[in-house]
Amino acid sequence: MRVDSIVVTGLKKTKRPVITRQMVFQEGDTIDLQELEALNKVNKDNIYNMGLFTSVAFANEIGDSSIEVHISVQERWYIWPNPYVNLAERVWSEWLDDPDLDRLVYGLGVEWSNLSGWNDKLTVYAQGGYTQAVTATYSRPFLFPKAKVDGTAFFSILNDKEIGYGTQGGYLQLARLNDERMRQSYTGQLTLGKRFSARKILYGFAAYQYFHINDSITFFNTEYLPYNLTAIHYPSVGMSYVNDQRDVRSFPLSGHKYGGSFRFLGIPGVSSTHFGKMALSFSHHIPLNKRWNFAYGSQQFFLLGRQVPFFDKYFIGFGSFLRGYEPHVIDGSAINLTKAEWKFGIIPYHFAHLKWIPFPKFRDFPVGLYLSAYCDAGYVHDWTFNNRDNTLKDRLLLGYGAGINLITIYDFHLRVEYSRNILTDSNHPWGRGGIYFSNLVSIQ
Repeated sequence: MRVDSIVVTGLKKTKRPVITRQMVFQEGDTIDLQELEALNKVNKDNIYNMGLFTSVAFANEIGDSSIEVHISVQERWYIWPNPYVNLAERVWSEWLDDPDLDRLVYGLGVEWSNLSGWNDKLTVYAQGGYTQAVTATYSRPFLFPKAKVDGTAFFSILNDKEIGYGTQGGYLQLARLNDERMRQSYTGQLTLGKRFSARKILYGFAAYQYFHINDSITFFNTEYLPYNLTAIHYPSVGMSYVNDQRDVRSFPLSGHKYGGSFRFLGIPGVSSTHFGKMALSFSHHIPLNKRWNFAYGSQQFFLLGRQVPFFDKYFIGFGSFLRGYEPHVIDGSAINLTKAEWKFGIIPYHFAHLKWIPFPKFRDFPVGLYLSAYCDAGYVHDWTFNNRDNTLKDRLLLGYGAGINLITIYDFHLRVEYSRNILTDSNHPWGRGGIYFSNLVSIQ
């Protein structure tokens, strides 16, 4: 049957093409009526995953030979001030070992989604205290509409009073001075993304980074930077590809995702150093029934080259995580992470509507409460020139545990988990464990 028209209601700021370009069919297309429900499920997920609406609903008017599709949306609140007060710690347990309020960081930012109505986003943030920072990001989907190309610009300035200069026994070692900053860094990046569909995107990016390190870093680690440098700079270029077929990205319960990226940093003979970075990943989420779900996934990271600054290596504990090893930081050249998780829905994921709330933008929101049990495995190998700590490298790392996941208004996700590892000693004959909090999806 022919799709005669697509009618969208509920738009106040968002432009209509922002919605229609996420759909798998357009006006004038011919589709099989038996596939309409499944196609609209994909359309609904595509539109909701943009993060612009609290609710998305589809209805159809079916004639003798044509279909009229009706889409009803409720727009979110798009401007969020972001005050921030925290401690300059990777995990809270590090601060509890040596409490010091001087380690406070504080700042104020603004996150403005759908700035012009074209699903563009501006984020500006300024931070003071222990770590000083200024960052700005502007992203514009369909920057070049006919070519279906997105664009993003990013800039940051960081001024660190303390930096991790290495690891010892699998724990991060920190360097600081009382009256001086340890590191200043400047980063700028431009990214273009070619959309083959709402779920398949190829990115190309170019960046420039400059780092100035306090001369005293050589007291802590003479191999923090290659060639005993105290300043380093390099441009970088790269590409990445993502195919994301998951249902809801904020808490996926079905579908799969895979992707890969490659970045070359530095220019031989011009930059302070040069090396490559490559990453591959996949995940699969399988609904077993209404309440039970199983997910598994794997990530691989590779460094190509030996002369890599310590902070630009791959890490378990920064950027990627292995449950059961939250207190640890493991740097390396090659990292494999493989995870499996079972989830049981105490309150299965669904959308709630509270009509008595006076503000329409907050009446509809997702609700879900899940118990989880999981097992994570990791392996790290390091061939860089500054490989100084092999405590947790070249061995199988296993972590396991159970937790609870809460999903609620504006896709807020909280994980509370008790995790254990297999690191034993006389005081921990069965491994070490602890309670940890996170707002990240465990298997992306």
